[in-house]
Formats: sequence, structure tokens, C-alpha cells
Amino acid sequence: MKKWIEQNNYAVTPRDHLHNEYLDVLVKFGLPALILLLLIYLYFLKQSISVGNYELLIVLLMLASSQLTQSQFAHHQAITFFISLLYVNRN
Repeated sequence: MKKWIEQNNYAVTPRDHLHNEYLDVLVKFGLPALILLLLIYLYFLKQSISVGNYELLIVLLMLASSQLTQSQFAHHQAITFFISLLYVNRN
């Protein structure tokens, strides 16, 4: 694999990701993308509370808290699972 950055005997390749989703989004895409991600979470959290969909609330809280130690969106399966859950629990 081709090295992206090489400095002080430390190499970063394009496939590397941080194990904190919020930090990973901030580093890769900048502050506007992080704010957008947090606004999306906030929208779904407020919507789940307002309609009383506590299953979606629990899933969102579990996902948001797990992303402190794992970058879920670096893996395609997690993205598909997350979008499917949002679609199923949209009421």
C-alpha cells in the first residue's frame, strides 16, 4: 500500500482511521462535517423523544456512545445497519 504521509518514522496510509468517530470526522472532513453529524444525531434524538420511540432513542444513544471508542462509519456494514435502523424506526 502506498504511504500517504511519512514523518519521524511514522507512516499514515489512506485506509487508516482513528478509533473515535467524532475525531475521525473532524480530522478528515473538518469542523462543518462534525457539526453536521452532531446535528443529524440531535434531530433524530429529538424526533425519537417527541414521538415516544424509545427503541430508536436507545439505538442512537448506544451508537453515539460507542463511537467514542470505535469509528463505526469507517466500515460499510455499520453504515448500512445504521441507515436501515433509521428507516425501520422512522415513525
